[in-house]
Order: sequence, then C-alpha cells, then structure tokens
Amino acid sequence: MYEKHIVPFSQGDAGVQRISEMVLKTIFPDFPLDRYPLGVEDRIRTNDDCTSEAAGAFIAHRGGIKMSTASNHPTVLELGYGSLNIKMRPMLGAYAILRMLEAPGQYKNPAGVLRYAYGGFYDEKSCDMTEINGRKTMVTVTHTDMHDFEKYVKLAYDTAKQHNLHIIIATKKTIAMSERVFYKACALGLRTHGLVEGENLDKPGGEWTGDFHHELTDDNETRLAISAAPGTNTYSNGGFLLMVNNVNGEGRSDVMNAQHGNYVMGSKVFCSINGKDFSYRELPTGTADSFAEGPLPTGLGFFNPTAIIFTIAAELEKFNAEYKPYFDAVRVNTLSYIKRTPSEDLNTEDMIARVAQYSAAAMPKEEVLEK
Repeated sequence: MYEKHIVPFSQGDAGVQRISEMVLKTIFPDFPLDRYPLGVEDRIRTNDDCTSEAAGAFIAHRGGIKMSTASNHPTVLELGYGSLNIKMRPMLGAYAILRMLEAPGQYKNPAGVLRYAYGGFYDEKSCDMTEINGRKTMVTVTHTDMHDFEKYVKLAYDTAKQHNLHIIIATKKTIAMSERVFYKACALGLRTHGLVEGENLDKPGGEWTGDFHHELTDDNETRLAISAAPGTNTYSNGGFLLMVNNVNGEGRSDVMNAQHGNYVMGSKVFCSINGKDFSYRELPTGTADSFAEGPLPTGLGFFNPTAIIFTIAAELEKFNAEYKPYFDAVRVNTLSYIKRTPSEDLNTEDMIARVAQYSAAAMPKEEVLEK
C-alpha cells in the first residue's frame, strides 16, 4: 500500500478549529498529521515558543497547513505576541500570498488576489511621537523587503497564464512614492515576461486592453464591491488577478470572497528560505469566533466548509499524490453538495458527512496499490 506521508498541521482557535477537526476526522481520517497546537492557551503556556517550533516543522517538511489563532485575545495583546500569521510568515520566508476562488459562485471565471507579503503596517518597525513645525506628529517607519519581488512577479505571470487571467495592478501611485515603486516594479517585471500593458476602460461594458493594466486602489476596491450584476462590466464575470501590496491584499480578498457568495477562498503562501522554495496553506475565515460553540446554523447562513475542505485536500495531495483520485472525488462531491442542496437545507455537519460518504469509493483499494 502507498505510504501516507505526514503533513505538519498547526491548530488554532474557535470555529475554524472546530470545523477543520470535523473535516479531518470525517473526510481525511487516514492521513497522518504532525500536530502543533498554536491556540491562545498554547502560546501563553510556551511563551510563544510553540510558534517557532511549528515554523521549523513547516520548513523541514517544505509545507503544511496553518490555522489562525485569536490574536485579539487580551492576554495575547498584553504579552505582545501579535498575529500568528504576521509572526510566522517572516520565519518561513513568505514572499507572496495567493488566494483564488475555488468553487462556483458569482464570478463565472477564475479570479484571485496575489498579495506581496512585505510592507505596510504589517512591517512597522517604529512609531514615535515628536513635534514638527510646532505640531504633534507621529513618525512611523515601515520596511518592505524587495529581495523576492522578482519571484512575486513571476508567480503573477505563471498564475495568469495557468488560469487565463488579466492582471490588474492596484496602487495609489499618484500619492505615495512606495506605491509608485510597487507599480513600476510590477509593470517592469510583467513586461520582461512578454506581457503587454493596456488601458483601464472603466465605463460600463468596457473591455480591458493588453495583458495587464493599472488602477487606483480606491477605484479598484469600489468596483469589486458594486459589480455584482453579471455583465455590467469586466469585473462581473471574473477572469482577473489583482496584484496588490501587503495591506490592501487582505481587504481585496475578503471583498471578492464575500461578493462571490460562497466564501471559497483559501490561501497558498509561497516561501523562499535558505535557498529553497516551498509553499504551505492557510485555512480561511480567520478564527470564526461566532461558530466556536453551540449548534451550527443551517440554511443560507450556514458555515460553508468548502474552502476548508479544499485547502486541506490540496496540501494533503501535495504530500500524498498517489491518492489524487480520492482528493478529486472530495472536491467534486463538495461542489455537488452546494449545487444540489436547496438553500434552506444547507448544513455544515451533513455536508461533511455526505462528502465523505460519496467519496469513499474513490479511495484506492489495498489490492490495487500492492500490484
């Protein structure tokens, strides 16, 4: 029988921890995990050393599945531990975070957000109060590591080619020098890969030209939120990839995810450390505190586990490629449940159970694997 390979798995808090355990126990019970508890209590108990231990495992295995922790917990804030994502990503050499819509919804074509993993308030190094020209002034210093920017641009190029996407670079280049540098570096890199810069035709029904174009940050975000009616403009049907800085990338992903209607975005984080490139997955929806306890809601307001299922399946498949038929079946049956179940009958636990039931036949059988 094929050997099932161990995958590092960092455990978090609240609703996402609860739902992910349902998914693992019911759909993926036979795939071994190397567990690293990173919940609030674990971080406090170990003085946050558990974070470094988990990061070391991800580096050693060149991958893994990471869950968020409740970074807004009063004790975590008081002790200065901060966000687990913001602490672990630099440890892992993360340079880009890709979020793609992975299931049917509002957008008819693929769409995604590629976020550069450095800069903005996520990389704030100091914040001092002083007086300039007689006025109280806050002087903030941030660092944006540009060492891996060429890899970030190459990833945008590869993703666009794979999914046939038009690239949109979104910045405030008319205001901030750092935004201008970001735009110029993106545009130059894309042109180096043979892509053509076009114009932003923002009138209703207008078509984008070239392979990529630039939009101002606020215009870009506004159009994402209002383009819900199919066919109103080029955003309506998807088919694009946003290249954005560290701060704006998080907001863009959330807007697109909500507008799509199914909350089906997981995060794939690309890393480069000690001369080695690898990726890992982050489970979506933060910690989802409102789903931590009690009965789960049903109907349109149910907790949709699609992105959690897809994220776990993708990383398990990376380590266990021989079981691809099973992972494919899981994805097909996940989408089938959403498509075929009446809205009023949507149920998280029922969905997970049915996906496992209908996918079981696709698990390679022992006598076949031994040949």
